[in-house]
Amino acid sequence: MTTRTEPTPTVAAPAPTLTDSAGPRRARGLLLDTDVVAELRLENPDPAVVEFLQRRRRSRVYISALTLGELHALSTQDSALTGRADSWLLELTDRFAAYILPVDLEVAEAWAPLAIQDVPAVESLIAATALKHCLTVVSGNAEGYRRLSVEACDPWKAARHGSTGG
Repeated sequence: MTTRTEPTPTVAAPAPTLTDSAGPRRARGLLLDTDVVAELRLENPDPAVVEFLQRRRRSRVYISALTLGELHALSTQDSALTGRADSWLLELTDRFAAYILPVDLEVAEAWAPLAIQDVPAVESLIAATALKHCLTVVSGNAEGYRRLSVEACDPWKAARHGSTGG
């Protein structure tokens, strides 16, 4: 198995938060959805995803605590991953320690209007996290996040379409 290096955030600063009501603001970093982090875990990740993140290596990169929960759940469902996934998840958690965003009271409040939509709770909570911290969600389900009024980018499609969004 090849050891892979996840994109390491380059600026050691806390996640940006929105404190005013001045309207829409440009995203100030990336929030990787579970599918993107899982893709990076593969022995041969899609080159489009790797390239997408390499082009943004100077961006602040975050993951949600919910993503870690989903990855833990996936690793327990796949017995072939159990031992390896545990050590990989520990390494990921250590590497991103300052860049793991919790679902706190402010995120829960941002989530309230999204909760009434017909969207899985984890997806809408990740959307609320992105809104609260002014981040672009990087996901294969970018369109779903956009329907929740969240800036989002699909790294698989971005390479095919030459997009530099995110």
